[in-house]
Amino acid sequence: MPTVKAELAAITAHEDLANAVLLILANKQDAEGAMTAAEVSTALSLHANKQHDWQIQACCALTGDGLFEGLDWIIHNLRQK
Repeated sequence: MPTVKAELAAITAHEDLANAVLLILANKQDAEGAMTAAEVSTALSLHANKQHDWQIQACCALTGDGLFEGLDWIIHNLRQK
């Protein structure tokens, strides 16, 4: 997770993404031992990101659980920009 955290910080710091919204999909929620959305949020220090609107969405790509909610959030937030 440290590499992901560093990459996310670098990407979101780029001037071209100053007004971007950020959707993080916490996939594999059907897998035993998967990190919860809250654990991913903590590991990535998402609460420290004050310059972007962001959402973390627990999901399972195999079943589709959580995907529509995440996409609804991003559509709603992009319309507001």
